[in-house]
Amino acid sequence: MRQFQIPTTSADIYSLGLLFWEIAWCKPRNLPFKEVSIEKLYHHLRQYNHENLPELPVDYQHWRLLISKMWKFKAEDRCDINTVEMLMQRLYKGRSDSTSSVSSPISPTSPSNIFN
Repeated sequence: MRQFQIPTTSADIYSLGLLFWEIAWCKPRNLPFKEVSIEKLYHHLRQYNHENLPELPVDYQHWRLLISKMWKFKAEDRCDINTVEMLMQRLYKGRSDSTSSVSSPISPTSPSNIFN
């Protein structure tokens, strides 16, 4: 009989990162790992393979950094939920503080500085 590990918060972080990827990609029938059979998925991930993030507008490039931190293969290398929440708040604050779109100057609280 096959043994399964108990789900962990670190696994939830990975799954949330995958959900963020799906939202960022936002195309019908574009499923993550659709080219990899379920039997081969674990080995695929162990080889540090993951889905590619789409080209995102400049305003959203820091989502790429957040997702990559959530997708680390080793659970201990992933950020925790408090870090995810803090970074998301900074991303939101950076968006709500900007006065216009992509052409607005970068402020100290804008997304360009949130990962420093």
